[in-house]
Amino acid sequence: MSSMTFCDDADNTPPASLTGGMARAITRALLLFVLLITAACSTYNPKGPDDTSILIAPTKITVKLGPGVVELAWQFAGDTTKVKEYRVYRRNANEAAFKRIAAIAMRRYRDLSPTIGLPAQYQIVAVNKSNFEGERSESAIVTPGVFSVQIGNNAKFTNRRLLTLTFNVPDNTAFMMLANDPAFAGATWEAFANNRTWELTPGDGAKSVYAKFRTADQAESEAVKTDIILDTIAFIRAITHDGAGRVLRPGDILHISLNAGEPLGNATVDLIDNANGSNTQDNNIRLFDNGSNGDVTRDDGVYELDYRIRPDMEFAGAFVYGSFTDAATNAAPMLVSGNSFSAQLPPRAVRLSNPVPDSTGLKLTWTVSNEKDFANYRIYRSTTSPVDTVATPLTILNDKSATTYRDAAVTPSTTYFYRVFVFDRFGLSAGSNQVQGRL
Repeated sequence: MSSMTFCDDADNTPPASLTGGMARAITRALLLFVLLITAACSTYNPKGPDDTSILIAPTKITVKLGPGVVELAWQFAGDTTKVKEYRVYRRNANEAAFKRIAAIAMRRYRDLSPTIGLPAQYQIVAVNKSNFEGERSESAIVTPGVFSVQIGNNAKFTNRRLLTLTFNVPDNTAFMMLANDPAFAGATWEAFANNRTWELTPGDGAKSVYAKFRTADQAESEAVKTDIILDTIAFIRAITHDGAGRVLRPGDILHISLNAGEPLGNATVDLIDNANGSNTQDNNIRLFDNGSNGDVTRDDGVYELDYRIRPDMEFAGAFVYGSFTDAATNAAPMLVSGNSFSAQLPPRAVRLSNPVPDSTGLKLTWTVSNEKDFANYRIYRSTTSPVDTVATPLTILNDKSATTYRDAAVTPSTTYFYRVFVFDRFGLSAGSNQVQGRL
């Protein structure tokens, strides 16, 4: 069987044995076939239609890594008017083939579903208007990871400007850049180290340290930061109490307030009786700034307490000594309240004996008071029971050793009720038992 050549000059004359109408028909058919082949040869393009020329590969792929994010960016040196879209392919280290994960018009893509710690390759391809893919880019090899920086043990406060930074980064991290501002002004790349001494900017207040990282495969992380409050001084603005001018008794409430101007610290007070040789009545009493135990407002820097006077407390001039240590462990100088307060126990009652009648009246006798703050005895009499201190006392005796009194102003055949009250110099009193007698 002879071969046939297309798209070249050839002898298309029918064999001599074919004549007449058959020869003409065959000739016409051959001519038509040649025309079709010629047309096909003249329009054949192995790359497809006119607008489907194979696009070149994207180049200069850059990678930035964030928490659970791989951000890709690339350049395209070809005619961008012929680009319909860019397709992003990814192949994880545990996969045999690339998979398309995105088709976008921009030359930037954020992969939000990488596998942390698992290496992956990314390729980019440009697609023309007829939906033909061009040449693929070179692979960008990335190991997605978590990047973070922290100060020391991740404390919220510090009283030192010079601190130690620690990092949580993937194993293939090669470089880092540190700064005290988000613009990284003046910062340069340096070899990665597991920890780094760092100096905060001067002045108390909120501070931030920023960090960026670059891996061995040239992927760069997004900027991360850690925050801390620099606090180098503590002081007590005021310490007050509501005991001035009051004589407190056991069970009474003394409200104490220490204004430190900053929350999250530790405030304590001591109660010291300066009038009695600086005798400490109670010490290391904790105040609160959490809205409890008498504190009005939570975390406002004012530490408060409703302090209950103990049954054994008795003093004439105690002051409140305040101490404060802030969250950064700065200790404030001690501050003393501007006024004192008193706490007193009521006097002990004396024992009153039954009245003894004689020719001049009724004689009263009682035990002596041992009250150290003794002021006087007050004898109350009434013709009805019980006897109280509402009426005017029958008499007042200022001599502590006086333990008898003769009531001469009595009427025969009338029953009288008596009580002896001991008053101290603070106005506190205690009444004896009640007795009765008559002439």
